Amino acid sequence: MHWGKKKNAKGKMFCCFFLSCALIGTAAGCSCARQPEAGLQKPKEEIIFAVQRDFTGAYENIVREFSENSVGTEVQLKKIGSDSSDFYRIISSVFLGGEIDIDMCLIEDVWIQDFLENDYLAPLDEWISIDPGQYPHAVAERIQKENHLYVLPLEQDVGLIYSRKESAGFKIEDAVGRRVAVQGDDDGETTVNIMELIAFGGSVEEGLRLYKRLWQSGQKQFSFSDFKDGEADLALSYSGKGRELVSASSNVQGRFDVETITDSQDQSCAVARVYGAVVNKRSEKTQGIEEFLEYLSREDVQIAILKEHGTLPVKESLYDNDVVLDSGVGIRMIKPLKETLIYREENPHYMLCMENAIKAVERYLADDAALQDACAAFEEIYSGAGV
Repeated sequence: MHWGKKKNAKGKMFCCFFLSCALIGTAAGCSCARQPEAGLQKPKEEIIFAVQRDFTGAYENIVREFSENSVGTEVQLKKIGSDSSDFYRIISSVFLGGEIDIDMCLIEDVWIQDFLENDYLAPLDEWISIDPGQYPHAVAERIQKENHLYVLPLEQDVGLIYSRKESAGFKIEDAVGRRVAVQGDDDGETTVNIMELIAFGGSVEEGLRLYKRLWQSGQKQFSFSDFKDGEADLALSYSGKGRELVSASSNVQGRFDVETITDSQDQSCAVARVYGAVVNKRSEKTQGIEEFLEYLSREDVQIAILKEHGTLPVKESLYDNDVVLDSGVGIRMIKPLKETLIYREENPHYMLCMENAIKAVERYLADDAALQDACAAFEEIYSGAGV
């Protein structure tokens, strides 16, 4: 008997039948073919995007909307730092240590040279195509190096003077003796307030002298919070702060005016701080990064950021958008001055110089004899470029 062969032949016939059924089922949806489980999808690639806590408002909405609509990418917002200096220290430490738990972050323009010198940033050219000519010349120069783009500018905060209605019309030089808030919420804001006074005074020494006279005005040292509470008459601050003044929690709601500091030649002394998105060079999540960068590049997304923060556009064309012009306090007023805005120096050691300058100013506020030391410390911020 050839049982074995016959049995083998039957096995071959069965295998052929089963294989045919499986192939037909795959093509025609036959129940013989195994179907994927309903709702089974490839996991999304997770991108960690870090921002300073003060900026979480708009970016929470942006990240949520992007993640809900993206098929392949999920962006997690990481809120870091109590102020600008704290955020800088944390981000620098992460990049220096070669860690990649942060893929992207929002940085200030004065950090760019520092991060480029330390080789922290990935060029963005492989993901997005941006024309630097659509930004102010000073910005276009610092966001690129050797013809590579490293920063996607998203918004800028510009210095303004806020005054209560009954105090409107006072020039900054006439404000001595009144209740003036010149101290920022952090060292970064205070430094820029002083920079505006330096631009107004025409020299570092004159600017610091004016700062001290204003700082001594009234019965105490006032901050922007004091102006918001109705205790101060004037405040040196930023366009983005105007959102706080129109909120229900403000005691000066609807009862304040806004203007910029201008010098004797009617030139604006307003200093701008630019914020943009960068990519950690060590991140390998290229597909998700590309998708999120393209999303952040969209004008409607950038307008949403400006509306939420009350900040100003960096992109020149957005100044022609009425939605943008009406989204924040003082934006229409600043539009004619945008060509004369002052941008902080490209100093790779800016943050260290700023820290030293603030300490020197504190000594000067306590003792007039420390004025020249404070002047020298501020000259270091300007990195020999003059004022």
